[in-house]
Amino acid sequence: VEVQVFIVGSEGQKSRQMVSGHGFRYHEYSNSNLSHKHNHACKQARSWKADYCLFLGSDDVISQDTYLFLESEMKKGTDFVGFTDFYFYDMQSDKVAYWGGYRDTRKGHTVGAGRLVSRKLMDRWRWEPFDSRHRNVLDDSMQQKLRSEKYSSTIVSLKEKGLHAIDIKSPVNMTPFQLWDNTEYIDRSELKQVFPWMIK
Repeated sequence: VEVQVFIVGSEGQKSRQMVSGHGFRYHEYSNSNLSHKHNHACKQARSWKADYCLFLGSDDVISQDTYLFLESEMKKGTDFVGFTDFYFYDMQSDKVAYWGGYRDTRKGHTVGAGRLVSRKLMDRWRWEPFDSRHRNVLDDSMQQKLRSEKYSSTIVSLKEKGLHAIDIKSPVNMTPFQLWDNTEYIDRSELKQVFPWMIK
């Protein structure tokens, strides 16, 4: 499996230098419409003729085991892979929380971060998985497109599968750290073993 990282930023030369310094591909795009910004990254992946797209925000990190699980799904030819829960780490308070997933009308929906989408699905969407009508509601935007498609999928709970993916919260995040519905603080020792370079 060959991996190529496409990053779309909006801080000009500051973010460009940081990204290119690590050998990744950088593109500049305004934050005013996040759906357009994310679709722009997808168009770059299409030009590279990607077989799969893995969606991660700038504050999301997945563990090695989680990546290997996603890689195994690619080898199976699964069209869509998603997670129903997620972990959060707040850099200011040094607290870790576990979110068990949606319980409202969106029960069963997957988290936006960590979604893996095949080229077959991306081709159907013309490599625009996010509708411009949903300027900043990206999770629901892709979920609506999935409703009208027939595809193979694997939907799992990170906790039940023993996998890890974490959203890092800092003072500059769009969504501040808090205990949302179905969220609880947990002992950070488990995640410290997985991400020792990040959690104190």
